Amino acid sequence: MEEDSPGEITTEAVRAALAGGDIVPWFQPQVELSNGRVIGVEALARWRRGDGRVILPQHFVPVLERDHLLDELTERMLAQACCWKRDWDRAGLRLKLSVNVSASTLDDTGAADRYQRIVREAGVDPAEIVLELTESSLMADAARGLAVLARLRLKGFGLSIDDFGTGWSSLSQLSQVPFTELKIDQEFVAGASQQPRKRAVVEASLDLARKLGLDAVAEGVETIEDWQMLAELGCTTAQGRLIGDAVPGEELPAMLSRWRRPEH
Repeated sequence: MEEDSPGEITTEAVRAALAGGDIVPWFQPQVELSNGRVIGVEALARWRRGDGRVILPQHFVPVLERDHLLDELTERMLAQACCWKRDWDRAGLRLKLSVNVSASTLDDTGAADRYQRIVREAGVDPAEIVLELTESSLMADAARGLAVLARLRLKGFGLSIDDFGTGWSSLSQLSQVPFTELKIDQEFVAGASQQPRKRAVVEASLDLARKLGLDAVAEGVETIEDWQMLAELGCTTAQGRLIGDAVPGEELPAMLSRWRRPEH
């Protein structure tokens, strides 16, 4: 059970959880809007405590960030998620895997080599991995991270700009970065079918994605009306509560077998 109010969380407890392997990836499915086919999953960090409670990342990621441990979290999530992907591949379930990476990756010239090694050691092709960076972290200084991002692309990784629309990036900055995917933030997606201003942001984001040759993923899809609106606007991929919340890796195949495209 996911816990929204875990009470006081100490630095020592979070550090011990990370070191002890208690912070693990759960997986939220991504589906094609045109046919409802599941094509990928996003790995989302969850802290499974000994008492069975599950703590969401907004409660422990700030602690890790303060202690400069986000890079370690990123690499652990990538390694564990790739092991799950390899198991699913062997079972005939081929899914693209999206993993969030820390903004400090942009300062780390060795990140591309390390990520490639982690993925290959798990028996996964980097071309099946999408690394997500938030728009705000990228646009603080887009030029700074261009070399690192270019190296990641050269090694085959996909690159996604996450939470698009929340960071006020300039188009000139966007056009320089070698993204392959644009994720429209749930703040704009949820309820957009009923709110013209939100719909306008979604429509403009999709138009930009098309013109830049990027795949477009809408986050936070919660209603059939929003699904229909996104399909009409030409969005390719959706994730959100309508499709399914994040689940542990061992539960994903059963969850996907129960998934049915919403009836229109």
